[in-house]
Amino acid sequence: MIKIHVAREGRCVHISSGNNCVSMTYEELKSLSQIEFIPTDLKSTSPWFTDIYIEERERLLEFLKQNSIGSRIVYPPIHSQKAYNLKKNFPVTEKYATSGLWLPSSMKLTDADIREICAAIRKFYGR
Repeated sequence: MIKIHVAREGRCVHISSGNNCVSMTYEELKSLSQIEFIPTDLKSTSPWFTDIYIEERERLLEFLKQNSIGSRIVYPPIHSQKAYNLKKNFPVTEKYATSGLWLPSSMKLTDADIREICAAIRKFYGR
């Protein structure tokens, strides 16, 4: 049996399969003032992705790609989807949709992979 506990806010993803455990963390990114994590009540939800919100999303996305690190932008604002056809402004939604980036998240990532991803992001920010 596999037990999975996923935490957000850059904290920890803990995967347990029998006696084997893998602990992955983006915790060290919380020290970068350029990165925002959305506070999440982990008692009521298990987030699927590790998402960060940054001003230079496209530049970081390209930098990670050049360093063979996959990531992707978060979904566009739902009100902008053709099916909804809402012609209103939702500034908070638009801010997060245009600054959000999903970091790699997979049960196959190792702690070393996470450290490498964090190191690349710190390098991008000159730290």
